[in-house]
Amino acid sequence: MTKKNSPIWKVLKIILILVLIGAAAYMALVVGSVFLLFKATSDHTDLHGDIIIPESELYIGEPIPIEFIPAEGLEEIHGLMWDVYFTTAEGQEHDYDYLLEGQEILEEYTQSEVNALFGKTIDDINRVTIYTPTKSGNATIDLAGFYRQTNPQVITEIEVMILEK
Repeated sequence: MTKKNSPIWKVLKIILILVLIGAAAYMALVVGSVFLLFKATSDHTDLHGDIIIPESELYIGEPIPIEFIPAEGLEEIHGLMWDVYFTTAEGQEHDYDYLLEGQEILEEYTQSEVNALFGKTIDDINRVTIYTPTKSGNATIDLAGFYRQTNPQVITEIEVMILEK
C-alpha cells in the first residue's frame, strides 16, 4: 500500500478539505456580517440646511445669534456640533474660537435672554448657537451633525467677516 492509497491519508485529505471549506464559509460569513453592519449603521443621506445669522455686521465682543434650519425632510438631524475658525489670506485654517451650543447656552443666558437675542422664541436650544468673537478677520462657521448614522457628517458652513469696533 502506498502513502496516497492508505486509509489514513484519505481521511486526512477529507478532513483538510472540510477544514478549508469551513474556513472559507466562516470568512464569507464574517465579511458579509461586517458589510451588513456597515450598511445598516451608516446612512449616507446628503445633509444640508441653512445657517442663519440675522446681523449683517459682526463685531468683536458682541454676541452673535446663529440658527440652523434643516432642509425639508431632514428635520431629524440632531447632535449638532458647531466649529468656528479663522483663515489666513492663503486660506489656511488657524485660531479656532469658542462658541456656546445647546444646553451650554442656558448656563450663560436665561431663556428670555436667548429669545430676545434671536428676536423670537427659541423652542429647540439644540438648533442654535451663540458666538461672541474674540478676534477679527475672516471666520468660517462649520456645522456637523447626526442623521441615522453613527458618525457625524458635515452639514454646511458659512463664511463671515468679524470686524473690530
